Parts: sequence; structure tokens; C-alpha cells
Amino acid sequence: LWDDREQQLFAVRDAVGERVLFYRRDAGQVALATTAHALAMLPPGPPPLNKQKVADFLVLLQRPEITFFQGIDRIPPGHTLTASSRTWRLERWWSPTPSRTVRLGSDAAYVEGFRAVFGEAVRAQLRCTGDVGILLSGGLDSSSVGATAAAMLADSGRPLRAYHAAPREGFSGQAQRGMLVDETADVAALAARYPNIDVHLHRPDGHSPFDDIERSFRLTGAPVRNASNVGWYDALCARAGADGVRVLLSGHKGNGTISFTGVRALRD
Repeated sequence: LWDDREQQLFAVRDAVGERVLFYRRDAGQVALATTAHALAMLPPGPPPLNKQKVADFLVLLQRPEITFFQGIDRIPPGHTLTASSRTWRLERWWSPTPSRTVRLGSDAAYVEGFRAVFGEAVRAQLRCTGDVGILLSGGLDSSSVGATAAAMLADSGRPLRAYHAAPREGFSGQAQRGMLVDETADVAALAARYPNIDVHLHRPDGHSPFDDIERSFRLTGAPVRNASNVGWYDALCARAGADGVRVLLSGHKGNGTISFTGVRALRD
């Protein structure tokens, strides 16, 4: 928002950072854009490489406020930016820090309390004009979301379109001992419990994870963090879009919260 009377710029980013917003400050001016590349093209020209960001990336440090362009940064989630000839400030307007502590009388009560909150979170994502889909694996995270969503959608006779990526046929024989590489049977077992789950199975189709690497960098301003996931992820999203899915659920970050098991990177 531009306040012409006060000659002041105001920008805000949503609470959890679902939409990205970049800014660049140069010689007394500030510019905003939804891609870092757009800002890199402004005078006085593309900024130098941010070597600190490269170092962070290589050891899996995640500092999302900085980018690979020196001097181009992100407004952090839940923050506002105010800029004029007199002021420049970033301020937090929202924080996920709980304002109260929940004390319940038994383990069973905590389980029921969690299920109530988890169910509310899933239900809030089911509001759409088209079909609901899910990126489904055999893990606890997406399976929990899928089971909860399927039961809710069944009440109104709606399907849950599930998209699952599996390795090529015969690959399981090459797995290391003790590792499960094909979770198709687990997904099928979940679908058997909830008849309204419609499973679409995707196996490798010859595309390389690097087929669209330049396009990805133009869109995000960053390298692909885990290239091995690109092929199946893009394929499943494309299939979901073709099927008319308007909401695509997943279990992303579940293994960074509820089922987190230990040290994963240097920052830990």
C-alpha cells in the first residue's frame, strides 16, 4: 500500500508465509516483487551472488529472510515493512507462540484434544469448489491427514483423490537391508479402509529431475533443495490439476514436528 499523503510504503506478509514477498533497497529507494529475479533486473543491475546464502544452502541451514542475491531479501512471515524517506522498519504482527498452556487430566484427554485440533485443521482445508486431493505416502504424516479427510468427505459423498509416487517395478530388490522403498501396499491398505479414497499411482516415466531446473530457478530464485523429489512431485501435481483437484493436501513438515526423530543437519 502506498500512502501518497505521508509518502510512505506499507507491505505485509501473511502469518505463515504462504505467499512470498521480496524487497530491494538501493540508493534511497525500495522495490517490492513476488520474485527475486524481478528485483534483480532493476537498475543499477543484477546484484552480486550472496555467498553466505550458498554456504547456508550447502549445510541445510534455512534462513528464509535472505536470498541468493546480495541485497534482495524476503519480508519474513507474519511481518510488516514500513518505508519512507524518514523511516525503515520491519515489525512482527503475528507469532505462533501459544498464549496459554493446556493442562488436561489424563493421557487419553490429551489424545482426544490433539485429535480435535488436528481434525479442525484438516476440515478447514476442505472448503473448495472442486475435488480435494492428497499427496499420499505410507508414512504416518500424510496417512493421518488422509484418513481424517476421507472420513470427513465421506459424510457428504465426496471422494478424496490420492496421488502416490512409487519406484520402478522391481526396484525393491535393490534396497538396503531394513529399508522400505515401495509404500504402495501401505497406501492400498489405507484406501481399503476408506472406500472414497481414489488412488492414482505414479512410477518413473523417464523424466529427469533436471528437466525444468532453469524454470524452477526463475520462479523461486533458488536451486532445487532436493532434486530427487522433483520428478514425482511435478508429475503428481500435474495429474491432480488435470483431474480438477482444487485443494491438494499433504503431510509435509510432519517429519519436522510430531514425528521428528533427531539431528538432521549441521544447524542442529
